[in-house]
Amino acid sequence: MDIVIGCSVAAVAIALIFILITLNKTLKQAGAALEEAKFTMGELRGEISKITKEATEVVRQTQEVAVDTREKLNELDSLFHSINDIGHAVQSLTAAARQAAAGAADKLKSVVETRLESIDKAAAPSLEEVEAVDTPGARYSGPSNDRRTKNMISAISDGITSSIRIWNKVRVK
Repeated sequence: MDIVIGCSVAAVAIALIFILITLNKTLKQAGAALEEAKFTMGELRGEISKITKEATEVVRQTQEVAVDTREKLNELDSLFHSINDIGHAVQSLTAAARQAAAGAADKLKSVVETRLESIDKAAAPSLEEVEAVDTPGARYSGPSNDRRTKNMISAISDGITSSIRIWNKVRVK
């Protein structure tokens, strides 16, 4: 039995040596893998530092662009307020021009009507003139040119009135 025990101890010793050799190889491979992981982590730290610096630079530039954009928008804001004020001034001016044109048209119409009435009164022949025309060979020598003047003034008044109406319709649209 001593031989069996001796052979068993030798087999266990050989197995133990084989296990230790295998374990040694495995630990060396694990150590190499850990060294490679350590190297990779070092590279990653460097890359992360670079990316962090670049991201920080991008954020800083974005902030500068935002500030620049805000300043330019503030400058444009005053421009748009000025344009708005100009628009209001033009509207007021247009309203004043419309009122002035309407007032001028009314005044012109009043003047034309007054003149037309005076022309009608002046153009109407007197009783003596009518009796003179009834005599043979007599001719009416009243103001024949006044009727043309009346027609011309009436046409001008109508033209001005029509122009103002058209202007008001165009401005309303």
